[in-house]
Amino acid sequence: MQIRLATDKDLPSIIAMIQDDVLGKDRESNEAVALYERAFQAIEQSSNSFLYVAEINNDVVAVAQLDVLPCLSHRGTTRGQIENVRVSKAIRGQGLGSEFIKALEKEAIHRGCQVLQLTSNLQRDQAIAFYLRLGFENTHAGLKKWLK
Repeated sequence: MQIRLATDKDLPSIIAMIQDDVLGKDRESNEAVALYERAFQAIEQSSNSFLYVAEINNDVVAVAQLDVLPCLSHRGTTRGQIENVRVSKAIRGQGLGSEFIKALEKEAIHRGCQVLQLTSNLQRDQAIAFYLRLGFENTHAGLKKWLK
């Protein structure tokens, strides 16, 4: 498995993984390609956001975004925030998702992070169990408010 920064050529595979999800199947859309492209460009142009893919035999099989967040709390700790993790159903259960997250952890350390954090929708029981097995702890309540 090779892990690298995503390119715009990866977008169709990334969008397909985002859609192939219990939540994404109803909220994501092939008709929103321009919105995905705009978001990708914003991530690519940011100095603190990185979109990684994992590929096997030139097929993109996983994606995740790592955001580096300088913070004042905990004596100026820099946090790594993992977002938008998706692993292709075709490779789940083979340990490659764990390998991918561990590689992101190393990348976060390389980028100066002292803490790695993420949120997972409460409907994703298997994902939460997966992260707990990887050493993440359920330490906070996550709240979200959609802005109009």
